[in-house]
Amino acid sequence: MVQDNDAPGAAAPLLADQGVKPWYQSRTIIGAGIMGGSVLGGLAFGLTLDAETQRVLADQVTTWIIATSMLGGTVLAIVGRFKAEKAIGKAKV
Repeated sequence: MVQDNDAPGAAAPLLADQGVKPWYQSRTIIGAGIMGGSVLGGLAFGLTLDAETQRVLADQVTTWIIATSMLGGTVLAIVGRFKAEKAIGKAKV
């Protein structure tokens, strides 16, 4: 059976299959947010972060986001299975 991914209703290919990643896994986006936050923190509270601290913070935030989303997916799968009303299986023809 040949599947046409361009057909209406076809499942979209995974981002990893396209060689891209979600925006929240981008160190550039997270780094820009941390830099913006450090600028605002510096203006509002007199706080400063050097480049190395910003890099380490970006790595830690990226790791935290990925770990949290993985844990959330695991919890969702377990809760979904307990709340399911029907068993998983093939339909009888």
